[in-house]
Amino acid sequence: MNSWLTIDPDNQGNQHLLFYLFALATVVVIITAYGVRKKIPLTPLILLLFSTFLFSILGGKLFSFGFDEWLNILKTQQIPETRNKTILGYLIFGVIGFYLTRYLLKFKYPVGTAFAFAWPVGLIVTRLGCLTGGCCYGHVTDSVLGISYAKGSLAYNSQLFTGLIQPGQTVSLPVHPVPLYEIIFCVVLLFMLYTIYKKRILKHESSLFFLSITLYGFFRFFEEFIRPGQSGVLGLQKAQVISLLLFILSTGFVFIAEKYRKDKTESERSFTDINRYIFVLTGLLLLLISISNWLTFTELIFLQLLSYSALFITSINVIQTLKIKVAYALPSLMMFMAFLLMSQTLSTPLDSVFTSKKYFTIGAGGSYGKEEEICGGVNEYSAFGMNLEYTNEYKKDKKFSFGSQLYTINYDYANYLGFTPYLKWDSRYIGGKLGINLSNLESEYKGSEIVPSLALRIGPENIFFVDAHYADYLPGELPAFQAGLGVGFRNHPGNRIRIGISESGLYLNPRLMLNENFSLDPFLAYSTATNYQLALRIHYTFYEK
Repeated sequence: MNSWLTIDPDNQGNQHLLFYLFALATVVVIITAYGVRKKIPLTPLILLLFSTFLFSILGGKLFSFGFDEWLNILKTQQIPETRNKTILGYLIFGVIGFYLTRYLLKFKYPVGTAFAFAWPVGLIVTRLGCLTGGCCYGHVTDSVLGISYAKGSLAYNSQLFTGLIQPGQTVSLPVHPVPLYEIIFCVVLLFMLYTIYKKRILKHESSLFFLSITLYGFFRFFEEFIRPGQSGVLGLQKAQVISLLLFILSTGFVFIAEKYRKDKTESERSFTDINRYIFVLTGLLLLLISISNWLTFTELIFLQLLSYSALFITSINVIQTLKIKVAYALPSLMMFMAFLLMSQTLSTPLDSVFTSKKYFTIGAGGSYGKEEEICGGVNEYSAFGMNLEYTNEYKKDKKFSFGSQLYTINYDYANYLGFTPYLKWDSRYIGGKLGINLSNLESEYKGSEIVPSLALRIGPENIFFVDAHYADYLPGELPAFQAGLGVGFRNHPGNRIRIGISESGLYLNPRLMLNENFSLDPFLAYSTATNYQLALRIHYTFYEK
């Protein structure tokens, strides 16, 4: 049997991962563009997207397990790690995450149409990766559409194991191009959905989405007859059982939506509750932290980017909502300073009349280092993080801040995720910070998932001060302990140099103000060739007018 196409897949899976990541990003872009076009508030929309994808990826993994694997899971009460995934699990758990978050946010804007068109486009991109990667294939066929895969592919190895081909053969027997069938189906599905949408055949905004699920469930049920797999309930494969459930449930949703539900008016949709945003975001971040070890690198990176976006946009919304009018912004007299401490005299610019300031600062940072354990082992790690902080400078040299940071650490070849909300208070001679690190990183100094984030400064920051920090360093928690002294430059506000000791050795940490808004914050700590850290933080400040 000859095939019209032979594919030599990337056996490392990198090609498929790129298609997978691009498919996820494509869905996000389509739905976000739809929301902007329809003037849907961005904060609940991004939270809805974050929740939908988080639940989808979780469901795609959970539904990849077979009947026997689930029996073992129930027996051992442990879920094994897996790189497998199925679109059926994506759809089921995605719908659960979508409607749960929609209910919690009281989100009434119509976005079902956007999801109806977005997910088939994402599936097309994913199946292109499956086609070239060889991860999905059908039974052996003599059809003119049959394709072959080169030596080393999943199809080739499966046929070699079952004796269909001999070890010396260079390509597999032709198989049904299942990903190509799904691509063709999705193209036809998009055309059908567009026709139904333009002719206003369906009344409710969610009906089009559930119709797309109905049609895919119908298609997937029959497609499974040409896919390899084990029989389960009533002689049907697991995917066929799930497809039947999808078909029945989504058809019921369409019927109920069209017969009994009505679209909300615009006045009913204009609802904002910042407390709900914070509650939902916190819950989603905690869920992401709890399952991060179970995710692939691609999935973790994608969800991290979504979580950063949700954190940033929600934080801005909080700042705008909680804007406080400070009535006691007292102007101070212009002061002339001629002498500094230690009986040194420097030329000092005149201080202007003080005016209260409100601003928020966005920061990003990355670090790389090695940590030597007590037992002699050496762990290599890298980290990346972002933070957003709001500051109210209500008196001269007195300010109050609150913020949060989100970071990821690759520690000893495993990925960990952390989230740290915190409060800060600063005056001229003393300052402090109190926060909580929530993560699944475990090291010598940390035996649980919750660790305090602490900092204390004594002395004026623009002249001379001593300070100490514990688990308080963007981008992450390493090194855990720092203590030292610092010198500020009064003629150049904001610039300072810190030196001291840390778990990574002696450190040098200058802060360089490039202008009023932009600063660089490099960090170098060194003890030995197996215990050091290099890091760089960047901050940008936005002042309220």
